[in-house]
Amino acid sequence: MATSTQAITIQNLDGYDSSNPFAGTYLATTNWYYPSGDPNFNKLRRVDHPDQTMELYEYTANSTNQTNIVYSGQANSGRTVVVAGTKTTTVIGLAGQTLSRQVADIATGYITSRETYSSFDSQGRAGTVSYLDGTSNHSRLQLFAILIP
Repeated sequence: MATSTQAITIQNLDGYDSSNPFAGTYLATTNWYYPSGDPNFNKLRRVDHPDQTMELYEYTANSTNQTNIVYSGQANSGRTVVVAGTKTTTVIGLAGQTLSRQVADIATGYITSRETYSSFDSQGRAGTVSYLDGTSNHSRLQLFAILIP
């Protein structure tokens, strides 16, 4: 993650100093963005919530997909990592369709949820969603194509 100055958007109430979102008498949610010069410029980098939880966002891309990772939960004292909460990894295809989503517990690393999308139609809609427990759902259109070839 880049460490230079970030652009910041704040829900500012009554003009209190928002440089520390938890120091005022009012509650504020603060959105931090990746700075200019960063490959993820202008994308959301971090969200600080009034209850002192946070989300951290990471983005990577290659020639076939984009991977978005969101760490959500209790922050360390420096607000640089989430120490307790979840890590959600979403893989998105070139057409914008979700290919997979996985949620893991940060403290243990255990995967608590996984969805894999497949059998896409011409509109990019998934015909099948497979889950961590081995079950799957098929769309009506997918079932119709199976039953009546």
